[in-house]
Amino acid sequence: MLITTNLIPVRTLLPTLNEHVGRAFAQTNQQLPYLSNSIESAVKDFLKAMTPGLWVNVESPYIDKVYRDSYYQYYATKLVSFSKDCIRLSFFDAEISETLFLHPSPENRQQLQAHYVGFLVIRPTAQNPIGRNTLSPRAFKRKPKTQVLVCQTTIPTTINGVKLVAIGFPHSAQDVETFTCSQTTLWAVMEYFSHRYAEYSPVLPSTIVQQLAGLLVERNLPAPGLSVEQVSFALKQNGFAPRIYLRTDYDEEPVGNAPQQTRLRKEFDALLSCYVESGIPVIVAIEDEQENGHAMVCIGYETPEESIWLDKYLHFDQLAGAKVPMGVFDIDQYPRRFVFIDDNHPPYITAELASPTQHYKATTRERRAGFDWKKGRITAFVVPLHRKVYLEAFEAKRQIKRFLALNLLELDDDLAKQICLRIFLTSSRSYKDTLLNDPLLPDIIKEFIIQAAMPKLIWVGELTNPVLQQKNQVFGVVLLDATEADTTDQNAPIFAVSPQIIANFADPNPETQFLPTDGRVGPFSRYMHNLN
Repeated sequence: MLITTNLIPVRTLLPTLNEHVGRAFAQTNQQLPYLSNSIESAVKDFLKAMTPGLWVNVESPYIDKVYRDSYYQYYATKLVSFSKDCIRLSFFDAEISETLFLHPSPENRQQLQAHYVGFLVIRPTAQNPIGRNTLSPRAFKRKPKTQVLVCQTTIPTTINGVKLVAIGFPHSAQDVETFTCSQTTLWAVMEYFSHRYAEYSPVLPSTIVQQLAGLLVERNLPAPGLSVEQVSFALKQNGFAPRIYLRTDYDEEPVGNAPQQTRLRKEFDALLSCYVESGIPVIVAIEDEQENGHAMVCIGYETPEESIWLDKYLHFDQLAGAKVPMGVFDIDQYPRRFVFIDDNHPPYITAELASPTQHYKATTRERRAGFDWKKGRITAFVVPLHRKVYLEAFEAKRQIKRFLALNLLELDDDLAKQICLRIFLTSSRSYKDTLLNDPLLPDIIKEFIIQAAMPKLIWVGELTNPVLQQKNQVFGVVLLDATEADTTDQNAPIFAVSPQIIANFADPNPETQFLPTDGRVGPFSRYMHNLN
């Protein structure tokens, strides 16, 4: 068997791809004409979302681990013949010469990696041939003056014998038979975590079927849709301590005292935003008006110009129970556009949480069948938390606001009346490393950070104001122990700093826990390493 490859401009892809389909999928006998049309249509739609001017390496036959698993588990048992091979498309954002592959010197490897934006697998499944892919956000069109901050990981690949790394978030379309939307989201989340953290393992379609076998009261294949409880159970089977949030458990009224046209996000949405800010891909459950269900992964958000939301949405609510007048704006209340991985569309679709399926087109056929995904809404979300995180987002937010209300940081009137609060979860190792490398942070704070004993994961509450926000700077921070589940007392705070006070709660002596800064602490940098 010989491997056929073609390195071509993406504008000439379809004729070349059709030749590969005829060779690689010849086993599909009577399905081949229909399959060829299905692949051409699906790839056309996918390419519409991508930036122009890409180059692509077309490779067949390609052995894809995910499709092979589905093939041996399911497709090989059917009467109609299916090819067990796939086709792989590898994309570059500039013209690439084949010489770079033939002579992979360090300089040529570096050039290939610099322009490599990921891969897309085409599988011989006529209902939806878009298979496993990992593509960079820069491979897709974006509105002017906007960028996306998303969860990304690295996937090792080999193209024409040269080792490269695809950087992005894993994505695949559902094949309808072995992979529905819920199984696809589980696979994508596990694929992300397994390549980013050594303690997690990737899963294949057959693994998900086996893990859920004890919960399903009907057949496992063709794959059924899953409830949020079943999705959560599957995450638990893979080493997570998941948390389910239901919209019905939270207040449906708008929060804040802004005018009606600028009312901000509800508490449920703010919790989802907080976890996304923490760099955690969140599985969201969608329902349309007829209660038809769908699942997607929320992996980040779009960042417009700071001045847009500062002018339109910024307002400060008085913090209840505060010892001094204190106005707080929770940044998670800002109604920005979030980034979704949706198996019915190319990756990195953006939408507001109030209308997560606004990119869908309601066809006449779907409306007659009772479907209208354009009007879908998020009814629940599942967070794949690390098993050592015992303090969840709702309590973390409440404890940080309670801490501020005590004014232990002795904020002056100017700072207290306009606090922009950003709360997120991160690892103490990454956070310490970032602070120690911040040239704006004085050595006195760095010494405390080095000495402070911290758990593996911490909640961080950054304090900033409208002026510093535009500079990506903060004037203070509060750190909480994410392993502290006792919410009846102030046991969670570890460390806090403001321009006036350093509070080191790791110090066992209460008399030396608070240290005046004597003006040595100025603004320092925001933590920006959860999303890329």
